[in-house]
Amino acid sequence: MNETDYKIVQTENDIHLIIKDGVTEISYMDAMSDSLRESITKVTIPQSVQTIGFCAFKGFDSLKEIYIPSSVKKIDILAFSGCFSLEKADLSNTYLINIPRGIFSNCYNLQTVMLPKEVIRISDRAFSRCLNLRHIDFPKTLTEIGQEAFKECINLTEVNFPDSIESIETAAFQECAGIRKISLPPKLKNLSDKIFSECERLEDITLNENLEQISDGCFYATRLKEISIPANCNCICQFAFTRCTKLNSIVLHSAKASENVKRAFFNDFIVEYDRIVHFKASACPSFLLETSLFDFREDETLIKPRFFNSTDCEVACNFLLDPNIENFDKIKTVEVKINLAIAYNEYDRAFTEYVKTHLDRVFEIIKRENNFDVLDFMYDRNLISKQAINKWIKAIDSQEQPEIYLSLLNYKNSIKGYDRVASRFDL
Repeated sequence: MNETDYKIVQTENDIHLIIKDGVTEISYMDAMSDSLRESITKVTIPQSVQTIGFCAFKGFDSLKEIYIPSSVKKIDILAFSGCFSLEKADLSNTYLINIPRGIFSNCYNLQTVMLPKEVIRISDRAFSRCLNLRHIDFPKTLTEIGQEAFKECINLTEVNFPDSIESIETAAFQECAGIRKISLPPKLKNLSDKIFSECERLEDITLNENLEQISDGCFYATRLKEISIPANCNCICQFAFTRCTKLNSIVLHSAKASENVKRAFFNDFIVEYDRIVHFKASACPSFLLETSLFDFREDETLIKPRFFNSTDCEVACNFLLDPNIENFDKIKTVEVKINLAIAYNEYDRAFTEYVKTHLDRVFEIIKRENNFDVLDFMYDRNLISKQAINKWIKAIDSQEQPEIYLSLLNYKNSIKGYDRVASRFDL
């Protein structure tokens, strides 16, 4: 913009920038001195303006409010970025459908934003680091919120999503420390990486029934107390709920999702707290074979949780390894009290004892389900006798289950090799 396109009016309280009528585009004002740019407190934009260009008002450190007239059809990226004193931005009379990238980023004092009534997308980092933004009303037309759109809006306390929302992208609300409660919109199918990560006061989340995926670090280091994962959610990615130190109840309704529980919830290196995890019987994950104490509910009968011993482990293995056990249909819920500090060693001892005393039963499970995990467990701990392995090799159809057959042959050969070495060196 040229100096002829605007004028400066100075009053007792304001330094007022007035864009002249007839100007159609506001671009970065090269001719304006930095000291004047930093001191302007008020801007008037006429109805003739149709475009506000790249970084047009960047560096207007004292600007307190901005009103965008209905004539504006396009605002370029970073148009008001770094307007540190800006308190109010009114775009409500425009017909913009996209809030551009970084438009109000680093406007630390921004408190009030009025969005266009027909906006469809809020682009990446549009309001990132608006440290004093407390509330924003989303129009019913909004479908997309971009990456880091509200990242580090540390005083944002209330977020009400319209039902129209279909996509919330990576880290959109990361480090929004003031948010306490979230209810997700019904059309949202994927929670992208780190959406609510490090929202340190977030303690209540309602997930929508159509949700299919919770991505990496989504609720990392929040204060969630309980979480119910809907049946359609088949994927919970790593670190999704890690460092949620207040989380004491996890309800899963999907068998696929439950397989990811370990890396999603328990990736902390040091875990010093217990949690109660609730699973529908059909969604009980194999991960529980590693770290679990069991509490079965059959109708109104409650079996209290105990530390593992051989008997408890047999109950656990019956349930987890053989889903066709008697009365399976009566089991409504499995509650698991998890304490990682003790569970690994306790499980390993108990499961080893169980396998040693139920070899034939375990083999039937391996054969039926091609369960290489259990076979490897037995191999690593040298739990199979020579008599048992010969018996199993004869029982396996090498054509139908070649992998199991070859694994057993390799196991047998390794035992023979050890025997030869042992006899030679008197081991």
